Amino acid sequence: MARVSEFFQKISEGKVDANLRIEILEEILGCLELKKDTMGTWEKALFAQSLAYLSINAFSKSQSPSLWLRLSLVCLEKAMIPEKDRNEEYTDGSEVIESIDYGFLVAQGVLIRRQIG
Repeated sequence: MARVSEFFQKISEGKVDANLRIEILEEILGCLELKKDTMGTWEKALFAQSLAYLSINAFSKSQSPSLWLRLSLVCLEKAMIPEKDRNEEYTDGSEVIESIDYGFLVAQGVLIRRQIG
């Protein structure tokens, strides 16, 4: 995931701003679009986490706001791991995770975009 590597580089260089957050959001939504017809528990949980961490970053007052962006990107990378290369044994398949769908995740992306500005 070349774009994710670029994002990590920008974060390392201290280039964290609203534009970077929007770029990351667009990458998440683009990847989500690729998986919309094949999302299982793995993808649902990781896309939701990626969006949540990005949202936290937008309002973080901590000394290391890049932490939340890095966590967002790690989850995005994991969401895109091919099924044959991952171990889904740890996921519990709870009703909450199973209730997440493409429309819900895209709606969260829209809300985050509004938060970022």
